Amino acid sequence: MRPGRTLTGWVPSGRHLLEWSPAAAAFVLGCALARQGFDEWFAAILAIAAISALCLWVAWQDLLHFTISDSAVMSIVFLAIGARWGQFAEAGGAPLNATFVITADLLLPGAFMFLIRECFFRLKGYDGLGLGDVKLALAGGALAGAVGFCWALFAASALSLAFVAARAALVGPLSAQDKLAFGAALAPAVWTVWVMEQWPLLTSASGL
Repeated sequence: MRPGRTLTGWVPSGRHLLEWSPAAAAFVLGCALARQGFDEWFAAILAIAAISALCLWVAWQDLLHFTISDSAVMSIVFLAIGARWGQFAEAGGAPLNATFVITADLLLPGAFMFLIRECFFRLKGYDGLGLGDVKLALAGGALAGAVGFCWALFAASALSLAFVAARAALVGPLSAQDKLAFGAALAPAVWTVWVMEQWPLLTSASGL
């Protein structure tokens, strides 16, 4: 491992079991969604509420502490996989095809963000992107799909650049030591793209 870099956050410490209880609940709900998708209005409403709360949790924690909860990320992944698997089943898709598509959507955004992180480190000598953002990309890809995540990444990047420009005009430019809570922009962007993609299904199932 290179000096100045750690893998803290990749493996749960086991000291905060309460923090991981949302992930356990999300796993159960994800299994239910995999069986019935958004056919039942209660499942649709519960999925909307849970994913909205998780994205808000990610954004708020990153904004306040510059960290992203592994439990929140895993919860989003469980719910996203369950919901999308249920939708594939409703459409009559083959399980093998569903597995391939969901896996690709999960891994490609994460790999892309990890590549950006590594290239930046090799050029600058310090991390410009946290591991939490990489893990959030995995969750975002699972939720909104690889193409949807690209739109979310574009929106989050534009919002972050606008914030940096406004701060530079009002206070002064950011230095290398300053931090930017990119997850606070990326999580709402992913949520917005997901809602836009799923809105017809969500509204028809929930009767909104």
